[in-house]
This record gives sequence, structure tokens and C-alpha cells, in this order.
Amino acid sequence: NSRLSKKTEKSLTHLMSIYKNEKKPNTYSIYQYSITAYERALNKSIIFSDISHSSITKAISKWKTEGLSPTSMNTYIRHLGILKNDAYKRDYCSTPLDRTLTIKE
Repeated sequence: NSRLSKKTEKSLTHLMSIYKNEKKPNTYSIYQYSITAYERALNKSIIFSDISHSSITKAISKWKTEGLSPTSMNTYIRHLGILKNDAYKRDYCSTPLDRTLTIKE
């Protein structure tokens, strides 16, 4: 039970604060930009559970209406997947993201 409460205490903001020290500045910035683009597409602040196939599909629909390139969409999705799966490895969330979503050119 205490393990679950630890998971719920950890947030995307917390992981990004760790990344600020662990990652190179450009890597940190790219992850932050992907989060921001995703939040804009979903029109809300996100938590780890928002990085899911259903929410990614919603974001893709929004990005397509904005004329975002498939390459940019794939980049955002790839970075969000890396964040979610790293959060899972660190025990910050209960499920990883299956990496099967890609946008066709």
C-alpha cells in the first residue's frame, strides 16, 4: 500500500526536475517541448496516466488539424513514450507505454 502511495506522489514535474540534473540541457528542453505540445493538444496539464494510446490519438487528431508534420508528431510521441517508460522504471507510475504508435508519412 505504501508503494502505491509513493507512485501517486511522483509527478511529471518531479521527473522533469530530476531530468534537469541528469540530462543534457538540449535533451531536457526537447522533453519539455514535447510535454508542452502534448498539453496544448489536449488542452490540459498532463499526468503520467494521460500518456496513453487514447490521449495520444486525440493529440494526433489535433496536430493533424494544425498541419503538424508526421515527423514532428512521431518525435513528440517518442519523447512522451520515453518519459512514461522511464517513469514506470522509476516506479512513478503503474503502467508503461506500448511503443507501437507511429504516424505514417
